[in-house]
Amino acid sequence: MWKKLILLLMIGLLAGVLYAAKEKKHTVDAKGCIGCTLCVQSCPTKAITMQGKKAVIDPEKCVNCGLCVPKCPTKAIHPPKTEKKK
Repeated sequence: MWKKLILLLMIGLLAGVLYAAKEKKHTVDAKGCIGCTLCVQSCPTKAITMQGKKAVIDPEKCVNCGLCVPKCPTKAIHPPKTEKKK
């Protein structure tokens, strides 16, 4: 179990680094994801896959359509945060 958790954290860290270099995309809160796969089924670009029992969004494939957001029963998918302009 710890090995899976460490692997997920490492994947998350790598994804975070790659994410920072790209346009902001939808994200999955791993703590809130229950692994139901409803978001995977709703994604038209196949950007969402399951890694372990958690959904992960590939920022290279995500087009920010938002179809996954209302499908999530735990509201674990969040749209990109916009930066407030001063």
